[in-house]
Amino acid sequence: MNVPGSDGRSQCAPVRLSRWVVVEDHVERCGGPDSFDRVCAESFGPAERESLARRGSSVEGRVARLLAKQLLGELLDLDLPPREIQVVTDADGRPRVSVPAVRGDIARRLHVSLSHDGGLAAVLVVLDPAGPEP
Repeated sequence: MNVPGSDGRSQCAPVRLSRWVVVEDHVERCGGPDSFDRVCAESFGPAERESLARRGSSVEGRVARLLAKQLLGELLDLDLPPREIQVVTDADGRPRVSVPAVRGDIARRLHVSLSHDGGLAAVLVVLDPAGPEP
């Protein structure tokens, strides 16, 4: 839906995708704990592995990041291997997205929120059409 902005430009509503999973079920869908570890090794790039190591790498947190990669691929209609979509934690503890295959002006408008606790993982990804100015 286009809504006129205060500056006269047309603005679209943000596009959001969210999903939650039971962590144990997700690990089993990967083929069990050993296969899940292999999927993580293949899906996370060096920056993500470093980010996970710095903060501690719970199974719940890794499932949330895998889910974020999946949703970002869906949101952007990308057919990329998961390793090409990076979800790292910045110095303030916020998840940040890096997708080299996506133009910088679009990448700056991507936001992700991860939550994982009590055997659940939930993710919200948003593409904010207004976003920061280049």
